[in-house]
Order: sequence, then structure tokens, then C-alpha cells
Amino acid sequence: PSETKPAAVEKPAPPVAKPAEKPVEKVAEKPATPVPPKPAVTSATGLPAELTVPVESSKGGSCIVVGSGESRKESEMIATPYIAKGLAVSFATAEVGGSTRHRVRVGQFASTAAASKAIKEYASLFPKGAFVVRVK
Repeated sequence: PSETKPAAVEKPAPPVAKPAEKPVEKVAEKPATPVPPKPAVTSATGLPAELTVPVESSKGGSCIVVGSGESRKESEMIATPYIAKGLAVSFATAEVGGSTRHRVRVGQFASTAAASKAIKEYASLFPKGAFVVRVK
């Protein structure tokens, strides 16, 4: 007659000793330093929203003048590289020194200070002579 062997029984592993828990040192919390909010950034260009929305005269505020020409056609040529960078460009005429200039404006900001700050923060986008004007 054939003998049946009893099934092997697995013995449970001996319990592993847990390392003693170290007491957690409490570190004095420093009060959070307020971080100034960054301008809203549009996802498509990575630029602040104020630089990518066309000027609406009814909203007022300020904008950045990046150049001007003696004609609208000249101003449109000046505007081309700014449009290529994803900036919102608009045009306005201004009397300067007795002649009409066609200004190339970029963006629209709630205040002159906000537009001036954008010129500094995004200096690589603007010519050295860029300046801020009120939207009329």
C-alpha cells in the first residue's frame, strides 16, 4: 500500500522587533512670510494676462507704448515682432511736437504702477524706450 505523507505546514515567521520610536523634536514654526501674488498667467504664452488682452478704452487703466510711426502702416510693421511674441497690440494716435504719431501699445493694466512693474519684470520683451500711458 502507498503511504501518504502529511502536507508540509508552514511555520509563521518569528516576530520582528520594531525599532524603538524616537520622540519627535518640535521645531518652532516661523510665521509665514506673505508672498506677493504673481500676475495671472495665460497658459498659451506664459505671459501675464494683462499683456495678452487687447486694450479696451472703456476699461481705462494704463498700457505700454513700445514704439510709434509716422503712419499706421509703419506702426503695424513695428508691432509685428510683439504680435509674434504673443503680446496683445493696439494702436492709438497722439500729437507729439506738432505731428501725429501712431503709437504701438501693448497690454492693459489697472494702474500706471502695474504697467511700470511689467516693463521691469519683462524687460526682455520691450525696447529700452518703452513707456507707460493712460488708456483714453
